[in-house]
Amino acid sequence: MIGAISSYFYPPKAAFGRTDVDQRLKEIQEQVMDILAPSEELSQEQQWQFSLAKAFHPNQSESELRRKYLPTVKVEVDPVLSSGFAAADISERKIVVHPLFLLKPDDLPEELRCTGPEDSHLKSKEYFKQLTKWMGEKFKLQKKDLIGMEKLFPIYLSIWESGEDPSHFKEFTIAHEAGHIFHKHGAFPWEILVGLVASSCAMVWFWGSLLLIPMVVVAYKVSVVVPRCLRMLYYRSQEKEADLFALKHVGSIKGAETVFENVDKIQKIVRKNLSWCATISLLVSQPEHFFPLSHPAPLDRIAYLKEAMV
Repeated sequence: MIGAISSYFYPPKAAFGRTDVDQRLKEIQEQVMDILAPSEELSQEQQWQFSLAKAFHPNQSESELRRKYLPTVKVEVDPVLSSGFAAADISERKIVVHPLFLLKPDDLPEELRCTGPEDSHLKSKEYFKQLTKWMGEKFKLQKKDLIGMEKLFPIYLSIWESGEDPSHFKEFTIAHEAGHIFHKHGAFPWEILVGLVASSCAMVWFWGSLLLIPMVVVAYKVSVVVPRCLRMLYYRSQEKEADLFALKHVGSIKGAETVFENVDKIQKIVRKNLSWCATISLLVSQPEHFFPLSHPAPLDRIAYLKEAMV
């Protein structure tokens, strides 16, 4: 299939396989360690070892020596990622990437290549069945784990179709996740306490009422919804901090513009094609698709990164 992204395809090469997956995961790990080595804080024991090594190896760069004493960041494939790109697990000191994140346009077999997010093949369930089967074989994954491909794959097609070098958006994404590790971003603190306080307030509000069952139901909902909203706002501030860390590292917003503009475009296409029933269901179950709760809105992220560049 010849399409808009065909000019970007690399010269013919061996079929994409597990060796390519392992090699690309290793490259990401190297990039993350290169980002963290110059400035991530060392423990007292690591600092002592580093100082000793620096004295014995004065000709080696400080960044290279520091890297030897930083704990390694693991990089793994995880198909169950709502973002479709990558995520950092601070407690495990690990970055997980979606299988699509490791692909290049020419990795796909000829019969699975598309011209872009508007390609008619993307409306076919059979197409995604074949795509999922191929990815399951190449990444050694269960087909049941490769969910949401109908939503995620068009984003990658849009990025490939743009003609921009995908390495820019991947470099920014990797630096962003490294930023979460550098700043030691974690779970929302006091979530259980907030839930208890919120539910208690709801119980007090209904106290004395004979509507016992509604009172319990409302209290339970409040105990879930309030911490969730606060957690998302807390994560939102962390996302901005990681964005600014990535910008400082890559020194350009080209990669950020590529990914955020395409995410915004695809989100609008998805919302436009939803039925009113599906819209209500998604609004209730996953309001993040409509409101920038856990992450700033894509275009807002570009705006504050541009301001930071000034």
